[in-house]
Amino acid sequence: MTESKFKVADMRCSACVSSVEKAVKKVKGVKECKVALADKSVIVYYENCTLEQIKESVRKAGYTPCEEKKENKLLKIVISASILVVMMFLMFGDMFSFLPHKFNMMVSPVISFVLCVAVIIINISYYTDGIKKIIKLHPNMSSLVAVGSLASFIYATVSACIAMFSKNEALKHEYMKNMFFDSSAMIVVIVSIGKYLEERAIGKTRNAIAGLLALTPDKAVILTENGEEKEVEVSSLDKGQIFVLKSGDKICADGIIKKGEIFVDQSAITGESLPVKLGVGKIIRGGTIVVSGYCQAEITALGEDTTLGKIIKLVSEAGADKVPIAHLADKVAGIFVPVVFLIAFITFTLWAIFGSLEQGINYGVAVLVVSCPCALGLATPLAVMTATGVGASKNVLIKNGASLEYLSKTKYAFFDKTGTLTEGKFQVTDYYYTEDILSEIASIEKNSSHPIAGAICDYALANGKTLKEVENFVSVTSCGVQGVIDGKEYKIGKCDYVGVTKGEFYDRYKKSSGSGVTTLIATVNGEPKAVITLSDKIREGVKDVMQELADYGIKTVMLTGDNYSTAERVSKSCGISEFKAEMMPEDKAKVVEQATKNNVTTFVGDGINDAVAMTTATVGVAVGSGTDIAIDSADVIITSSDCKDLVQAVKISKATVRNIKQNLFWAFFYNVIAIPVACGLFSWAGFTFSPMIASVCMSLSSICVVLNALRLKKLK
Repeated sequence: MTESKFKVADMRCSACVSSVEKAVKKVKGVKECKVALADKSVIVYYENCTLEQIKESVRKAGYTPCEEKKENKLLKIVISASILVVMMFLMFGDMFSFLPHKFNMMVSPVISFVLCVAVIIINISYYTDGIKKIIKLHPNMSSLVAVGSLASFIYATVSACIAMFSKNEALKHEYMKNMFFDSSAMIVVIVSIGKYLEERAIGKTRNAIAGLLALTPDKAVILTENGEEKEVEVSSLDKGQIFVLKSGDKICADGIIKKGEIFVDQSAITGESLPVKLGVGKIIRGGTIVVSGYCQAEITALGEDTTLGKIIKLVSEAGADKVPIAHLADKVAGIFVPVVFLIAFITFTLWAIFGSLEQGINYGVAVLVVSCPCALGLATPLAVMTATGVGASKNVLIKNGASLEYLSKTKYAFFDKTGTLTEGKFQVTDYYYTEDILSEIASIEKNSSHPIAGAICDYALANGKTLKEVENFVSVTSCGVQGVIDGKEYKIGKCDYVGVTKGEFYDRYKKSSGSGVTTLIATVNGEPKAVITLSDKIREGVKDVMQELADYGIKTVMLTGDNYSTAERVSKSCGISEFKAEMMPEDKAKVVEQATKNNVTTFVGDGINDAVAMTTATVGVAVGSGTDIAIDSADVIITSSDCKDLVQAVKISKATVRNIKQNLFWAFFYNVIAIPVACGLFSWAGFTFSPMIASVCMSLSSICVVLNALRLKKLK
């Protein structure tokens, strides 16, 4: 399946989003489509069709796939507003008679007409876009503005002609009052100001992305074939090249250190405030900073494939994700503009029949202009985009909007033990043997990604052991590993896995396991030869995390493949009331699946053996120390490997859902109240909207939604 992203610069409201989305999904071969109003982007996943076919479907819907044009919107607003001030002066000149009567009757209408045309030309995009969308039967916000403004302009032009050329003085004076040139111009000027302020505010939601992009340098120093150092553009780098890092350098790519040693500030990626010492064989991440030292590293990932690149992609695409709570708003947005046109037509007709033509136009235009589909369209994506940016700054990466909502509704939080609740930094505390096979054990364990394997290898190397070639390596999750060295079969793992059920080694195994530590038996060709005992440290602050989750009404459960005694010790230390021990990955998944039938569940883990349970849970959370498979399976990633940040994730999710509900309530409430007032239903009480006031209300509605979403940036 292919993923592509392109811009649709002329999307202006939720109706546009709905139209573009429907057009793209009609293309045969399109599997999924995400449209974001906030940054005017379309992300599409497809097969058996081309990107050009998809773009053509967008064109047929009346939109233009392209890069967003850079234009000086502020200059256009200043010029338009200046012209409007002159028009208002002419209007007040007539109203308060500080201009000559003949000037008001003959010259003022012509000047107002010319000035209004100038404003229309300056803001012609609203009119061309709006009329084009009506012709394509996909009306949007521009259509409402264009029709409202043009209706005022046409009526004002007709009134001006009658006022200037009619011989009936009473009729002249009557139509002088109906010249809505200022209303026509003010509608588009105020809407333009509102959209400009809205876009400025939306730009603040992208600050997180800009901050992340700033972490990547433009240049890097590589090692040439003859061993010389050479500065090159980062864009020219390839995988496999050796690049050089010194004190103060920003790391431009992911890689593996081949020579040297450095201290790295990884706070931008992991949230760890102290520099980390990294030597040969250790992984370095793009976007981090070398505090001191010198090293040579091989590039393993560049650009979007780096850890930083993936983070930037998650944050930038967040606004395109749909949150389940917003589905009703999406449905309303799809029919909103046609319904508003119908209401405006009915309003115009009834007032023209039972009132006057002037009232019909005034109220009809007010309905068109006061209606705000933008607020509906911005309510969800802006909140999600802002929350994702906030999360990224707090070591929480959220892959999609749905995860935000579901995380806020979590009732059960399941935790893996090793590397999640514990540090995953095992230490060998005892090694008993009748035949020293530590070198062979470490050689086999080196092929495993489990934290226990790393601890055994470190212990062996520290004791002067050398590693050997291994054949037929097999890893059985939650059981153990095995392999062949020099024709002998070695097994390391639980007693059941290695087939030891009695004798001295079995007794030692049971005694150690009963004290709450991790114990392994090693056999050679089926004969037990050694017992290795390891212990792991519980992460700092885990107990506080469990209490905070409990305060949110979330029940915590630990699922582990370790023995019962170890599981019991860890669960008590962590403040977890329920645990299940000696579980295979499929057993974990079954427990999670059962709970997910009636509840929203979250599974937090870090290893390959957690991937199935993560995908089974409503929300999968991977801690930063996890394997690539675990991270790929997760919906939320805690980059710091600190469980405390899980509470941050829950706080962010709850605050975001609350913010979305507030935005949607305001968007619906505003339109439910404003449209009846604009229709003139409360005119008997003297409470009505002129087209000018209506345009102000429409702009303020969108701005309120944007500012409310930005409040999430203050979340602590």
